[in-house]
Amino acid sequence: MSDQSRVDTTALERRYGRRADGSLRLGRRADDPPDRFRCDLRAEGPRAGIVPAFLVDVVSHLAIGVAVWWALDSVGSSWALPVGFLAWIGASFTHRVVVQRHTHTTAGKALFGLRLRHPDGSHPRFGCLLRLWTVAALSTFTALLTP
Repeated sequence: MSDQSRVDTTALERRYGRRADGSLRLGRRADDPPDRFRCDLRAEGPRAGIVPAFLVDVVSHLAIGVAVWWALDSVGSSWALPVGFLAWIGASFTHRVVVQRHTHTTAGKALFGLRLRHPDGSHPRFGCLLRLWTVAALSTFTALLTP
């Protein structure tokens, strides 16, 4: 076979990977760099703690928004409700995206021994956490606004 007619399989091997018998398989190889847009996360830890951890996180975010609303309302501000709402959203984003990116868990997950990881063991990146938070926020607003 001449060099010109030979196909470079390096890109295929990177995309598909090789089995021990030499055949190609779809999926990543262990030595490939992590895909920054991948977001197939698994909860690592006791399954019974998933719902309580979620409730702890949601209640803490809501408590911050309510505290800001109450503080502004007690001084007679007409902006109390919108600023309280923005404080709730800001607390949720900061906690579930920024803090979780650096600590690999949220307060609720930490209380119940949970962490989010990709199947290969890597931690979620900022883009993945942002995508998850955005979908959850839009789902929450949709549920609150539809009768």
